[in-house]
Amino acid sequence: MKAGKLFAVMAFAIALTAAAPFSAVVVRATTPYLLWVRDYTFAPYIDSNPEGKLNVLIHINKLLYDSTGGYDWYFYDIQVQSVPGHVSYGSDWETAYHTAIHQVYSPGTTKWLVDYSPTTTDGYSQSGVSASVSVSDVAAFSFTYSSTYTIPYVKVLDQSEYRVPKAQWQHVFNIWGDPVGAPSASTFNVRTWHVVKTTQDAWTQVDASYNAEFGHWEYRFDQPFCWFGCWVDIRHDFAGPVNFADAQRSGDT
Repeated sequence: MKAGKLFAVMAFAIALTAAAPFSAVVVRATTPYLLWVRDYTFAPYIDSNPEGKLNVLIHINKLLYDSTGGYDWYFYDIQVQSVPGHVSYGSDWETAYHTAIHQVYSPGTTKWLVDYSPTTTDGYSQSGVSASVSVSDVAAFSFTYSSTYTIPYVKVLDQSEYRVPKAQWQHVFNIWGDPVGAPSASTFNVRTWHVVKTTQDAWTQVDASYNAEFGHWEYRFDQPFCWFGCWVDIRHDFAGPVNFADAQRSGDT
């Protein structure tokens, strides 16, 4: 039996005084800080027996006191939790990969993707990811939201593109190369971030979609040159529906 643990350490850093969005902190007036706007929960987003599940939580904050008056910035904190059949249904299916896609509409006129994190990691040996998203396109101030989380035996493939624009990542699990207790056969939670800039009081208009692949071994007799049967790596892919993940809050205070 495999079991995994995810250790996450959240850190928030800004050039000026700020408040963490998940706790009540006294802030100084006219200082930029994040305020919760909306949450989306898609749980389960994918659910198939015996392969597994995929759950998604989206937490959206708006930057207040940004000192501009013409634009708004929304910080998207997204958690994608894979629950392989090994955990959810007592089967032998494990997580092979999952992909998170967040597309911003009306780009370049009222909305822009201005930052995202993390980016591609160097193979499966990476033990941790450092992520940081920021607002730095206004001379009057800067604001940075940063975090780290561990990804043992998982690699991140950054598939984002500013021109489209989309924030997209694929987390690939070392499904047959990881040891007992690794994330492929355990519940595993990853976090990604991106920032959407809009004109004042406009909606963000973000479409979110996710897909996942699960795998296991089967002894088959229908494979070429396997007259007496052989073990085959079987993969099943699942794609969920496109969901709106829009947010809007009027005013900057």
